[in-house]
Amino acid sequence: MRPFYNASQCSTSSFRPMGSVVWLRLADVRAGFVLSLSTCSDPELVADTDLSIFAGPCDRLEQIACNGDSRQPTTQCQRGHSFISELPIVRGERYYIVIGGRQGVSLPPVSLTAAYDVPPAAPPPPSMLYSVGGRSWHGVSPQAATMQWPSDTFSQRYRLIQTGDASLFWVATWRFFSDAQCTAQIFPETARDSSHFGCCGTGCIAGVEIGACCDCDHLYRSQPCASGECWVEVDFGIALGFPCMEYAVSGGTAGSGVTLQVWSVGREEWLDPGVSALEDQQDYTSLSPLSQLALLQSGTNVDTFRPMPSLEGKGDGAIQQESRCADVVDETSDTDAFISWCTVAIGARFSGLIQHNFTWSDQGGGGQKGQIMLEAYRNNALVGRANLFGRAPHTPGAVTHVASLADIFSVPNLALAAGDRITYSYSPGGGGGHALFVTNFVVELWADAEEGHTGPVCRSGDGPHPEPFHVDASTSLI
Repeated sequence: MRPFYNASQCSTSSFRPMGSVVWLRLADVRAGFVLSLSTCSDPELVADTDLSIFAGPCDRLEQIACNGDSRQPTTQCQRGHSFISELPIVRGERYYIVIGGRQGVSLPPVSLTAAYDVPPAAPPPPSMLYSVGGRSWHGVSPQAATMQWPSDTFSQRYRLIQTGDASLFWVATWRFFSDAQCTAQIFPETARDSSHFGCCGTGCIAGVEIGACCDCDHLYRSQPCASGECWVEVDFGIALGFPCMEYAVSGGTAGSGVTLQVWSVGREEWLDPGVSALEDQQDYTSLSPLSQLALLQSGTNVDTFRPMPSLEGKGDGAIQQESRCADVVDETSDTDAFISWCTVAIGARFSGLIQHNFTWSDQGGGGQKGQIMLEAYRNNALVGRANLFGRAPHTPGAVTHVASLADIFSVPNLALAAGDRITYSYSPGGGGGHALFVTNFVVELWADAEEGHTGPVCRSGDGPHPEPFHVDASTSLI
């Protein structure tokens, strides 16, 4: 299949590809960097260029970027030169650079300048407050909402406060973590509450644990709360920011609930740091490893691992090792714990890129609790854990997810080698009436191409056979 130009990708740049072109294959693919290309040559040169980039095997190429006339200042460049800026480069992909004259006009010799750069730093993710759910207390269920606020929020004092009327008020958990993975817990120096009128006080809240406790495991106010009347406050002694918190707090009445506030020293008042609730249940993230450990130690039976079928190589260049997990039909477990499911062994030449394909759903109504957990093991030691897919939808939904190990497990430069493994477990959710269904769960481990492989091999006439093009800081002539 011949390549297809897509002018809509750069419709404002007068991109008009046709006629004779020059094809170059990008030889030094630097995954994780961004690539910029320019045909800027000489301001006196008459060379109106069209520049495009294709990716994929040469018999299935797709255009991923293009430019006709650059909008950059032209004092040092010829009129009509082309410029493509900061194209993200992906491991295992093949890239082809195509240069031609606008509307097929023949070109004099022009220069192609190529440069790699580190991609712009992504803004930090928002701080998150995850509901860990759990049991109901005194006939009132926990608030099931995940909250987020700007990650640059720092304060010495934080509080959870009831925003509307409530028949009573209880708090069982409020944990604070210095990392987004919810693993490094920090404890406040002091804490207090509005008034509890029951058993017992602030010292009983898991994660706060200040002072003595009267042999119970939650703060409880037996009297009704008006808006803003019920709260729990913590003080860390110094201003801190928390990428992750967890909480289990009673829900209010008539849609009211609990929110987070921070203390402003300058204004001497409690402020909303910009909290927003995630309405989509699928955006919820699982319990932290600390909470998972507490659940797994509760005596829940754990299934034995089901061995995976042998890996099967396929594809051209970047070879995929494909494995399939057994389907999940679980309507009876009724647990928030994670049940061991299957294991994928890492094969030779693993590139670090993983693709997941599957379809899943829960019981079809009520709370969404179904989850899938991944754990990475290097030399039998746990090096990463991730709840990658959120919560299962009520209706069957297809999932296709491609990412690197480092992105999946949020561990920079994480690498696994032959003999290491990734394990999968699932949780249908507890509390009664929850189920999880997972079908056609396929794991594809992308592997690097064999050494010495110089590019895609196409039948005559099917596509380009370009010479390799190496990127450096200098200008390469074409």
